[in-house]
Amino acid sequence: MENVIRNVKDIGTADRQALEHVIGQRLSENQQIVIKVLNLDVAPSSKPSGPLAEEIPPWWKIYDGLDEAEVDRLDQAIQQRANVTRQTD
Repeated sequence: MENVIRNVKDIGTADRQALEHVIGQRLSENQQIVIKVLNLDVAPSSKPSGPLAEEIPPWWKIYDGLDEAEVDRLDQAIQQRANVTRQTD
């Protein structure tokens, strides 16, 4: 892919702020942005390394099947335990 070159003075405010956020520094009117996309020579793995949205572990769904009263009761127990185990002094 070829380089994409843009003059900072021609970039809109919102886009300029986004670019500044990405590169981590302020841009001035007399600068240019040069973007180049490279393909990595990495062989794709046979299985993704992290959990996909379709592969959410069952323990993430701890509230499934509970009504609001049961969720509130569980939340109260969690909050009570959190307050009991924390040292405040």
